Formats: sequence, C-alpha cells, structure tokens
Amino acid sequence: MRENLRKSGIDFIGDAPWGTHFCQFYQTREDLINILVPYFKAGLENNEFCIWCTSQSQDIEEIKDALKKAVPDIDVYMEERQIEVVLYTDWYLKEDAFHPERTLNCLSEKLNSALAEGYDGLRLGSTFCPEKDDWYDFTGYEKEVDNAICNHRIIALCAYSLEKCKAAEIIDVAINHQYSLIKREGIWEQIESPRLKKAEETVVRALVEERTLQLEKAYTSLKESEERLAEVQKMAHMGSWTWNIVTGELHWSDEVYRIFGCEPHEFGSTYDSFFKYVHPEDRDYVIDAIKKGLSKDPKSIDYRIILPNGEERTVHTRAEIIFDENNIPIRAKGIVQDITKRRKAEEALRLSNIYNRSLIEASLDPLVTIGLDGKIKDANTATELITGYSREELIGACSSDYCIEPEKVIKAYQQVLVLEEIRDYPLEIQHRDGHITPVLVNASVYKDENGKVIGIFASAHDITERKKTEEKIQMLANVVESSDDAIITKSLDGIITNWNRGAEQIYGYSAEDVLGKNISILEPENLKGETKQLVEKIKQGEKIRHFETLRLKKDGALINISITFSPVLSASGELVAISTIARDITERRKAEETLRLSNIYNRSLIEASLDPLVTIGPDGKITDVNGATELVTGYSRDELIGTDFSDYFTEPEKASKGYQQVFVQGEVRDYPLEIQHWNGHITPVLYNASVYKDENGKIIGVFAAARDITERKKAEKILKQKLGELARKREIHHRIKNNLQVISS
Repeated sequence: MRENLRKSGIDFIGDAPWGTHFCQFYQTREDLINILVPYFKAGLENNEFCIWCTSQSQDIEEIKDALKKAVPDIDVYMEERQIEVVLYTDWYLKEDAFHPERTLNCLSEKLNSALAEGYDGLRLGSTFCPEKDDWYDFTGYEKEVDNAICNHRIIALCAYSLEKCKAAEIIDVAINHQYSLIKREGIWEQIESPRLKKAEETVVRALVEERTLQLEKAYTSLKESEERLAEVQKMAHMGSWTWNIVTGELHWSDEVYRIFGCEPHEFGSTYDSFFKYVHPEDRDYVIDAIKKGLSKDPKSIDYRIILPNGEERTVHTRAEIIFDENNIPIRAKGIVQDITKRRKAEEALRLSNIYNRSLIEASLDPLVTIGLDGKIKDANTATELITGYSREELIGACSSDYCIEPEKVIKAYQQVLVLEEIRDYPLEIQHRDGHITPVLVNASVYKDENGKVIGIFASAHDITERKKTEEKIQMLANVVESSDDAIITKSLDGIITNWNRGAEQIYGYSAEDVLGKNISILEPENLKGETKQLVEKIKQGEKIRHFETLRLKKDGALINISITFSPVLSASGELVAISTIARDITERRKAEETLRLSNIYNRSLIEASLDPLVTIGPDGKITDVNGATELVTGYSRDELIGTDFSDYFTEPEKASKGYQQVFVQGEVRDYPLEIQHWNGHITPVLYNASVYKDENGKIIGVFAAARDITERKKAEKILKQKLGELARKREIHHRIKNNLQVISS
C-alpha cells in the first residue's frame, strides 16, 4: 500500500496516492507558482513523467525560470524529456475547439509511453480555463478524468484563476475533483469534495470568505448572489449575521437592519451595540443563552427588541459556533427572524379563548356540560362550590350522582335530548358535606360546528343563598415553535441541486438522499405536479409567496408547509433555477384548529343559555350579548353592542346603579329590573352579576345574567288577589255575625 503513495511536494498535503485528482483556486501568479513548482519538483525527483500545460505562450519562459530556481538540474530533466511544458492549444484543442475525447486519448497515450520508458507514472498540472461556450464540455471532461485516473498511475492538479471563474463554475470545478486547495486569510487549506455531506456548502463558504477579504467589490456574480440572498431574506423576514468573537466585530445583512429598524451607519457593528436594541427585561436571558451557546450546543431563542422609534418586536435567533483547533470559540454565525406578527396572532387567539372562558367562569350560577352518555364533560367554579367536588373529580362522573333524586335527573336529561331544552326544572343538589341546595335548572342541547348534538349545557340557579365564584384563567393551547425554514434550489425541470439543513430537519431527507432527484418526491399523490405548475407561474413572471400546501416527509408523514418561490437568474438575466423557502406550519395549523374549536365550544355554551347574558364595559356600554338577550329586547347583537346597558329597562337609573354597584362590590344577586322590548313588552327579571378580569387580574367589565320571573310575578299577583278576597270575605262574615247578634238580642 505504501508504494502507491507519492510525495505531492505540497507540505500541507503530504503524500498522495496514484489516482489523485485535485484542484487549486489561485488569486495571484505567485500563488500558482508556489504550488505547482514544488508539485513538479517532487514528481521529477520521484521518477515520474511530468506535463505542465499552460494557457499563455508567454508563460512558458516564466515557468522554466521558476523551475530552474527550485530544481538545479532542470536542464537535464528537460534534455531527457522527463518534463514537458505545453501550450493548452496543443493539449486541449482540435481545430480551435475544445475536444475532450482527444485530450483523454492523449493522456492515456502519454501514460503508456511513460510506463514503457521506465517511469513510475505520470504527473499532470494544468492552468487552462475554457471559454464560456466550452465550459459544459470541459466540466464533463473533468468528470471523465476523475473517473479515468482513479485506477491508474496518474496524479493530476488543475489550477483555476478566481478572476475567471463565477460562483456556479467554482462549484462545478469543486464537484469534479477529490478535493480543493483554497487560500483563506493567507493560509492554504485542503477542502474535501462537495460530494461528501454538506461539503459543497463548505467549499462555497470558504471561497466566498476568501474573495470577500481580497476582492469585495470585484466580482459581479458574487454581488448578484448576495442580492438574491437579500431578496430571499426579505421575503422570509429573516436576516443573517456573523460575529467575530475575538475582535467583537458584528456584521448584519440588510434584512437584519430592517428588522431592527436602523441604518448601517447607526449601528456600531459590535457585540455591545447589539445589546442596545435588546429589551432591558430580556438582556440577561440573551446574555445567558450566548454564554451557554459558547460552551455547549447552540440553540434557538426568542426575545424582544426595541427599535429606535420605540416600537417593540419579537425575534427568533438561531446560532452556530465555530471553534479553532484548540476548541476555543472564534466566530459565530446565524439568522434572525421577525416573528412579531405570529406572536400577535397567537396572543389574539389566546386572549379570545381566555375571554370566552372567563365569561363562563364569571357566572355565579353553576354551569355544567354533559355528554350523550350522561357523564360530566366540563363544569365551572360555581359547580365546584355547590357540590364540594373539584372540576377534575366532576369530569367523567355521572351527573345524577350529585342530586338527592338521581332518577329525576336522568328523566330531565332524557327530556332535554327529546325536546332540546327544559326550563326551571326543580332539583336539589347535595354537597359532599350533606348540605342540600334547591335549584331551578335551565338546560338545552349544544351542537358541534356541523350541527350535530354532542351534549347538554345546563345552568342551575340557586334559589336559597348566594354563592361566590372565583375567576379561573386557563390557557387551553400553546403554539408550537416553528421549525427552521427549508431552503431548496432546483433546476427548471425540478431536479434538486441544493438542500440545506432546514430541509433535512423538515422533510427527513439528507442531502445525499435527494440531490439529483426530482422535487416531486415531496409531493403527496393527490398533489403530484403542483410544484411544476407553480414553477410555470414563476416562469410567467408571477410571484408566489407564503403558499400553503401539504408535503410528504421521508417517513411518509404529511406536513403542512408555507412555501415561497423565487427565481434564480444568471448574470444575463436568464431564469436558470428556482429557489424555494418552506416553513413547517403543521404544529401551527394544529394549534389554530384546537383554539378555533375551543372558541366555538365556549361560545356555544354562552349561546346555549336560555337566560339573557350580557357583558358591560366600565363605561356602561354593552360589549357582548347572547341570543336570549336579543329575544328579550327585540334588538340584534350588532344593534345592542356599543349602546348603554341602562337604555333597555323601564328604570334606566336603577339599571345604571345596579351595574355600578357590581364594579364597587364585585357582584350583585337577584337585582330586580324590568327589561323593555322594542315593541313595548316588559319582562320582569332578577339579575345576577359579577365583574370579570383580564389575565393580569384587572377588572375590565361586568358579566350579568337575567332570570325571567314573569311567571313568578303572575303567581304572586294571583296569590295577593286571593288573599285580598279572603280578607274581604272574613270582614263580611264578621259584620253579618255581628248583625245577627244584634237582631237576636
């Protein structure tokens, strides 16, 4: 095995086996000579036949002079024809055109001749860079060379000038060589082939870093790539940053400046300058996260920033730490994404759910939901108080277990399922300590969003004593943090050419799994061809942003994604590829659906109440009502909201005094009022009302429930009339008796 190793002549490479095919990217002639001269010197000293192919005829003398300085016996090697310095036109061209088959045949003939003359093998070095029209054939030739020499006694080094290569061409070159020599910050480095996992990204990054240091303004193609990246970042509201930990210097992309609301000249480009924008309450958290990231695996964090204009935003940051050979962190890089809108949407849904739940919990009457099997599914605090059992103990138990006449409860439950409602149904609830509370129950069915009956909603009005309710706030759903975005580049015919780490995390495929395959592998069967249709729209100049659809993971699971397409143009403006940014929104969709159904559930309970329910703001204006309130007043919900609560009673002053009393005392019970329908009809009611609060405990309004006592009023009136008639009869009887006594006497 050792006899197959040859001295490369390049210190940082050492020995190289036969079949080695590598490339060098050089900036100056000095860089070229410093690599090729020792490379050929080692070949001559190790009995190898050497061929140096150059692209300029005037370079031949310069090459010979350089060889003379390093190889004292170069004239002897020249006379013995152990080394040939040839012009590219003699080696690569035929009839002024690049001819790969001729070149490969010539290489094979030279090797056979060298071996026949007693040389150990052949060493080739080339500085030829083809014209644009020949580039495709030349990259094919390099690939064929790579395949051809792997089992032969040949070592080949191909040198390319960075000034003549664009970014895409650099990638082509690196792909077709086993490794590349890159000079970065004055030091030559050996970069493995991009065919290894993620190495293409490493090569491109290394080249970009080197050229940024030396020719920041010299390469138009690099600027175009940066502009496309900036556009992609702008569409995704995501910017990138780098931080030199040693110097403290911090660099932001344009999108980061937009997110932070400042201009480059306003930012000090340092670690300390960054913290001027971090919310004071989040600074310690961010500092602690950075410290942990420098010693452990980096992680994603969310924190708040304050813009120069005072606006507050929430951002998501993910970082990657780069260590030196001593495992000391020297540089960090990462992304920043503005997630303010997402957080506001989550907060709105959360507060809506809290609001609806707070209305249920604010009721002073026991409220309970019962499933079709007669089991309790939910209960409010008032129910806990009147039974003495916790919500957790009540849920799943039979609703009849908490009344002294279970058969009567079952009968009422069955009656509701048939008639869809019952009113003022008398029951007696037994507390766990034995105390009995007589109640009147109103109950009705409640339905899902498709109109199917799924249970019973019941409210019990305590007709013996007042009960206090405790407001309970519960967050029913937490929005799952979105994963990192997948950035994919594909050719116009759908072949995947670039696949980042985010794509691996979202779809489950590694880069090796998908590179060179069609993007359709991610499409479910019912969406086959969707990507192709979207690409056609891009070709027609349409913009496709935040398009939500389904995609298939490697394990067969379907995920919801939000995807943005953007065109990749060549230097001439020609569409050459398509770039996509995909975000996994599966968890967000699930969370939204959970919150939506919870909101429908809570609202259905409010609307299921047969008693008029209303919420009143601190200014006395109605903020919400249920269907029963619309019926008793004759006005629609839209007409009622925003009007004075007291406008719908025969005694407005008394109504105003009642809700003001709630704000002072926290509640009122059995407060008598008369509601006046728009047609003049008057309904006597007893109001139970209590304050309800926001998540911080601040009182934000009054929740009031009215119980119609029309029938009770009628009964009281009849009783009063009968008592009056009885009194008159007694008076008449008394008088007749007295008169009879007088007559008889």
